[in-house]
Amino acid sequence: MRRKLIRATVAKVLDQCDPTAVRIYGPYPPHRGRSRWRIQVYDASTGRKKSLTAASHEEAMSLVAALQQKIKEATPITTHAAIDGFAAHKASQFRNPRDVDAIAKKLKLLVSDDLPLRSLTPELAQSFYLQEANRIGKFGQVKPATHHSRLRLAKEWWRFCQQQGWVAHDPWVRVATIGRANSGKPQPTLDEARRLKEYLFAQAELGDEGALALLVQLYLGLRPSEVLGLRVGDCSDNCKLVRVNGTKTKLALRDLELAEPVAELLQRRCASLSNEDRIFATHLKRQPAPPWMLDRMHRACAQAGIRKYCAHSLRGLHSSLALRAGASTHEVARSLGHASFATTAKHYAHPTAVSAGRSAALASALDPEATKIDLAALPPEIRAIVLAALKQR
Repeated sequence: MRRKLIRATVAKVLDQCDPTAVRIYGPYPPHRGRSRWRIQVYDASTGRKKSLTAASHEEAMSLVAALQQKIKEATPITTHAAIDGFAAHKASQFRNPRDVDAIAKKLKLLVSDDLPLRSLTPELAQSFYLQEANRIGKFGQVKPATHHSRLRLAKEWWRFCQQQGWVAHDPWVRVATIGRANSGKPQPTLDEARRLKEYLFAQAELGDEGALALLVQLYLGLRPSEVLGLRVGDCSDNCKLVRVNGTKTKLALRDLELAEPVAELLQRRCASLSNEDRIFATHLKRQPAPPWMLDRMHRACAQAGIRKYCAHSLRGLHSSLALRAGASTHEVARSLGHASFATTAKHYAHPTAVSAGRSAALASALDPEATKIDLAALPPEIRAIVLAALKQR
C-alpha cells in the first residue's frame, strides 16, 4: 500500500472520529473467512468502531504507525506534558537528576491544572501566579523571592514551548512580580566571622567534624550539599587541593585550593578513611541533606556568642571577604561555581563588598603601584581566602 494511499485512508477514518478519544487495536492476522490483516479503530466518545484491512503484516503495521502519528499530531499537548518536555530539555545542564525533577515539580505546583497548552490564557497565567504568591508553605506564606523565581521559570518554560512550535501566544508576558525579594542570606559581620572562625578551629582541633565541615565551606565558598558530598579521593596535595564535583550545573565542577590550616585538619580526618568514603557524616548510609550543616551552624553560632546565621551564609561571607580584599569578580564567581559574577553579586556578595571590589579595581587601573595589597597586614581569615582566590588565576 503506497504512502499516499495510507495517508488518505487514515485521514478519512480519523475525520469521522475524535482523535483524543481514539483507540487502535490490532493488527489481527487473517483467519477463516478473512484473507487480509485487520486493524480496528475505536472511538470512545461515540462507541463506534471502524475496521481497516491490509494485504500484508507490513502494510498493516504501516497503517498502525500512520494512525498513531496522526492521532499524536491531532491531540493537543497539555501543560504538564510540556513541563515534562522542558525538564527533559534542561537535564543536560544539571548534574543531579533531582534538580531536574525539582524543575518539573515547581512548574506543576505553579500551573496546577493539566490543561491543553493552547488554552492557557493571560487571565489564567495571572491567576496561577497570584495563587502561588498567596500560597501557604511550611514556614508560612511563600516569600517574594520564591514566587519571583517560579515566574521566571514559567516564562523560560513558555519560551521553550514557543521554540518547539507548540504555541505562538505568550500568556505570561504581562504577568508582573509582586512584592520585593530579599537578595541573599544575612551574613556575619567581620567581628562575628572572626569569633566564629576561632570557635570552629578550636572545635575542629578536638575532632568535631561539623566544625571542620563549616570551615571547609567558609574557606572554599561551597554549597552545604557540596561539602557533604566531598570524598577522600577528591582531595590531593595533602588536602590543599580539593576537587568539587558540584551539585547544580556542570559549571559547578571546579578545583579549589584550601588554606593550609584547614587543609591540615582535613588531612587528619581523611587519614583513617578510604578514597571512596565521604569525608563528613560517614556514620550515615547516605549523604545527609543540607539541614545537617544548618543544625551545626546554629549550634556553632550559639557557642561562639554571635547571632544565628544559616550555613549557606558562609558562602556569601566567603565572596564578600575575598572581594573586599581585592580578589577579582571573575575569580570569586568561578570559586563559587557561577557562570557570571551577576549571580554572585545578586545573591551572595554583600553590596558594600561589591562596591569595595570595584573601587579597588578602579584604583588599581589608575595607579597600580599605589594599590598593591599587603597580604601580611590582612587578618589571617581574610588572607587565607584571598590567597586561595588568587591561586585560581
